[in-house]
This record gives sequence, structure tokens and C-alpha cells, in this order.
Amino acid sequence: MVMHKISRLLNGDFTYTEKTLQSGFLEKGREEGRVEGEQIRMQKGEQIGIQKGMQKEKINMAILAKSMGLSIQEISKLTGLSEQEIAKL
Repeated sequence: MVMHKISRLLNGDFTYTEKTLQSGFLEKGREEGRVEGEQIRMQKGEQIGIQKGMQKEKINMAILAKSMGLSIQEISKLTGLSEQEIAKL
């Protein structure tokens, strides 16, 4: 098999080499794209997790502030939650 490939190259059959190279480049490109896609999904997942955690912390702070007797308006200023969100707590 190897001798056949060498023979083809020596006889000027460059289409075989071009196709082999193209196939290799395509595979490498696909792999790089897959890895990059995974990294983007992980970053988005982290961002979503951080946002959810921050929202949960705001809610916990609002519950605590409400139990301390702060007004809905004060809690809204403190947490950034809407008055409607606080009223539901």
C-alpha cells in the first residue's frame, strides 16, 4: 500500500495528495470547531449560573430586609428587585 502511494506521487498524481491533505484539514477544522463550541457552551453556562446565583442572593437579601421591617421601596432600592417581585416574597 505504501509503495503504491509512493509510486503515485512519483508519477505526478497530486490529486491523491491534495485529497488526503483536504481530508486532514477538514477533520482538524471540525475538531477545532467542536472544541471551540464546547468552550462557548461552558462559558455561557457559567454566566447563566452566576446570574442565577446573583438573583437568588438578591431574593435572600430582600427576605431578610423584609423580616427586619424595611419598606418595599427601601428593599427595592437595596436589592434592585422590583416592588412587585418583593411583594410576592
